[in-house]
Amino acid sequence: MKWTVYTRDDSVMPAIEGPALQQYASKDDALQQAWELMYGRTRRPRMTILRIEGPNGELVGNEEIEAYFKQRSGK
Repeated sequence: MKWTVYTRDDSVMPAIEGPALQQYASKDDALQQAWELMYGRTRRPRMTILRIEGPNGELVGNEEIEAYFKQRSGK
């Protein structure tokens, strides 16, 4: 069972959209990695998280991702 983080990288032209290279064992692991890309040590300033897809087509959209980010950041 793999979860995939989809991103948009605006640091290159044209911008690149697609799945991250690594897949994750759980939804929580994928959300954690998305947070790391946006705010953690591996932060990418011009990266946007588009969505997270689960192994059976489950979608984690912007609202759920933003809620996780707020909770994780303590806001």
